[in-house]
Amino acid sequence: MIVSRGNSVAKIVHRYEHREHTPAREIDVRGTIHVNLVWRGDSAMKSFGIDGDTMDLVPREVPEPTLKPDAVLVKMRAVALNRGEFVAGYGLHAPGSVKTAGYEGAGEIIAVGVNVKGLSIGDRVFGRADAAFAEIASMQAGEVNRIPASFDWQTAAGAGITYITAYDSLIVEGLCVPGDWALIPAASSGVGVAAIQICRALGFKSFGTTGSVAKLGRLKSIGMDAGVPSRAPTFASQVRDATGGRGAKVSVNNVGGTVVTESLRSLCYRGTLVIVGYVDRMVMPEMDLLAVHINRLRIIGVSQKLRSPAERAETTQGFREVVLPHMVSGAIRPVVDRVFDFKELPAAKRFMETDGHIGKIVAVL
Repeated sequence: MIVSRGNSVAKIVHRYEHREHTPAREIDVRGTIHVNLVWRGDSAMKSFGIDGDTMDLVPREVPEPTLKPDAVLVKMRAVALNRGEFVAGYGLHAPGSVKTAGYEGAGEIIAVGVNVKGLSIGDRVFGRADAAFAEIASMQAGEVNRIPASFDWQTAAGAGITYITAYDSLIVEGLCVPGDWALIPAASSGVGVAAIQICRALGFKSFGTTGSVAKLGRLKSIGMDAGVPSRAPTFASQVRDATGGRGAKVSVNNVGGTVVTESLRSLCYRGTLVIVGYVDRMVMPEMDLLAVHINRLRIIGVSQKLRSPAERAETTQGFREVVLPHMVSGAIRPVVDRVFDFKELPAAKRFMETDGHIGKIVAVL
């Protein structure tokens, strides 16, 4: 039993083993003591890790996470894959042993940290999670979002990181306002689809690139205003034509170095190139400095790697205020291309790497 006291309220946490993993209970005793029955932090659970050498997903049993004061523990019901997690090297994944895996998912809260306010055991939530590819995961309270009533677990699992990243790219860093254009290379990706939907909901225009005519048609049905069915980095003139010669206010670059120069040439005066990822593994591209110089362009990265919990919580709060209401209303609904069983996560990763999907790939527990 662990006891901690803050001000006049004592919070007592009992740890015990429960084979069937039934939900924990929260009991009020005379209005002052909260007793949370949670799972043992040293009990084994099923999970997947990333092999640091091959980037393969490896099934393994690991201890259940320990409840932290500013976090909640979530019984995961569905998890979503993100391509950037599997890009080896460049400081993202050091070689060596198997590392924890998974960035996001959805599930039910089973334990609440002593410093957490406004969240309760049994709440249905989604968001960024530490080591999400597991039966139980830890979420920082500031990054937890309540699931809209119309969302099932699969839909909620894909509603977090890509939409927060798109919000951060378009609004926080891209400074888009209604009527502005956003360039979205690899528009069929999770971030790409999220950016298209946010643009449509908030009155921005979107121009995307994708690998086929069929995908282009599907993306337009989701809300994309214009685009080209080609992955070739030769789209600047088409962007200029679509925007009446002005150019895009922001480019949400989820591809990498191969599209940097063409993206810069596509931007309007004082536009912004946002680097979200580099699945092409090109991190040292050639750059058109003339375009940057003449048009006073900005280049900035959107990454969570070095951000503090407070910084991530601030961006998540902005997402809750600006984007989540459109999910609640039904104007934005995450696009889930395919759903796998949790034990099929390696197959889900292989499918993602074929680039045949539109939107998110999810696994259910």
